[in-house]
Amino acid sequence: MSLFGKSTKNPYAWVLGVCVMTLSLPAWSFFSSDVLKVKLEVVDDKGQVVSFATVGSIIAGPVDSYSIPFNALTPDDLWRIVIRNPSAWEYWDDYVSPCNYLMLTGLTDTAGSLTNVIDYGEIAARKGGVKQSRPDNLTIAYAAYKHGYEPAQQVIVAKKDDQQLTVHIVLKRAADYVAQEKPYLRTLNEVRREISNSSANETVSRKNYKRLEGLRARLEKAAQQAIDANDPAAAAQIFYWVAEMPEISEMDGDLIGYTQSNDSSPRNVAAFKKAVALDPNNVQIQSQWLALEENLIARDHNQLKLTTDAEWTQQRKDWLQRAEKLDKVAGNRLWSNMHAFMANTYGYLSSLAYTEKRYNDAVMYRQKEYEKMLWIQKYDPKWHDYREELSFTESEVKKYRSMANKK
Repeated sequence: MSLFGKSTKNPYAWVLGVCVMTLSLPAWSFFSSDVLKVKLEVVDDKGQVVSFATVGSIIAGPVDSYSIPFNALTPDDLWRIVIRNPSAWEYWDDYVSPCNYLMLTGLTDTAGSLTNVIDYGEIAARKGGVKQSRPDNLTIAYAAYKHGYEPAQQVIVAKKDDQQLTVHIVLKRAADYVAQEKPYLRTLNEVRREISNSSANETVSRKNYKRLEGLRARLEKAAQQAIDANDPAAAAQIFYWVAEMPEISEMDGDLIGYTQSNDSSPRNVAAFKKAVALDPNNVQIQSQWLALEENLIARDHNQLKLTTDAEWTQQRKDWLQRAEKLDKVAGNRLWSNMHAFMANTYGYLSSLAYTEKRYNDAVMYRQKEYEKMLWIQKYDPKWHDYREELSFTESEVKKYRSMANKK
């Protein structure tokens, strides 16, 4: 077994702390040989436990059914993602991630602990419908972050017969560290940890309905406490999570379904708008609001037929102007999926300009689409291979430019 870690100041430096690994015990004999239980213990560089740290992970290897190297994250990818925008981890659930294919392991408890149970047979790519068995050596990378600390990463290599391991992650206190967490932020962290277990949210029952609605009420109360304390940034973060709360749907007194994240429901859109208004400088909230808004205006036009083609086009232009403004301010902190949304909009406007014989505009928009796809290919790898799209878009730029020169 081996381990290495990294710190923010020197990506290749060893993190403080030691990784202690315990070999399989008889008590875990009921696990199959493909199941690995990893206990994560997060402390700071003063030896204090770090509660409610967000932990993400990647498992290197189970990619046989994919197009390698895409969809095959590595420990280096994990580290690149976490240091690019650490605060994005505090807005992460199973459906919104700092990077596609990155796994949310969960949040640590009040003792700084979190247990990750890995059933390799369930996560690995299957061959002919048959589960693959664990390889002789399985590489797993964990990264942890919490506001007030610098992120840290640990990588382990588990042997095939390992069933129980313990990993210690040490987070260095950052310049903005505070010893006492504000009560409304503690409420937020407690709720975030509870809803991070998506399987516990999915039961459609009256008891679970009351539980989830109760958690939502706790967040709404905490958001008001933050406003009363003149802490709009914290209130914005809490309202964001109000908007992202799991929901059990009810109609005529009957429970009819469940959604892990229902961004488009009226009450969630209202909560999101409050978050956006309270903290206009929060890049993650603003990025995800723009992404949601792009979906909403598309829904209103394509499904609900509420806008004409001309109105929808103008909405997309207005949306793009705001996205470009945020992109300029945010740099690499922009939520990575926003680059794909912007590329899609550039492509739409380019095709529209081409049909209207505005070839110079068609060239401009298509070139910007190319640049966005190139950003994803270069800085956010392993998500999608854009080589074919880049080649096609480059040929379109040349074609439109040729037609513009002939006018």
